[in-house]
Amino acid sequence: MLMRGTMFGATRRVVGFIPRRLRPVRQVHGDGEGEERLHFHKSKGQHILINPRVLDTIVRKSAINPTDTVLEIGPGTGNLTLKLLEAAHKVVAFEIDHRLVQVLEKRVLQSGLKDKLRVSVD
Repeated sequence: MLMRGTMFGATRRVVGFIPRRLRPVRQVHGDGEGEERLHFHKSKGQHILINPRVLDTIVRKSAINPTDTVLEIGPGTGNLTLKLLEAAHKVVAFEIDHRLVQVLEKRVLQSGLKDKLRVSVD
């Protein structure tokens, strides 16, 4: 697919556009080592936060104390969860997609924060 458009007098070209909802997990959070290609389902509300500035702002504006327990609904692949685990005493997360729970648990284990996370799967 080739798209052309003008933006501030410049020509931009997009070749092989892949919709964000179809990007595999390894492209979204950058691990890439041995990750299976996992596709997100918009019908389940799966929108993965990947911008580190947005993640940091969410945690900062939440004013989480080191003694707090945080409830997270839909942790997905764990981008926000990892930041919450660094700031809080404990994180309790609820996820409906078993595939994403496996990715989340693997990432948290690699970060060394496994003891601070409890995940419930529906």
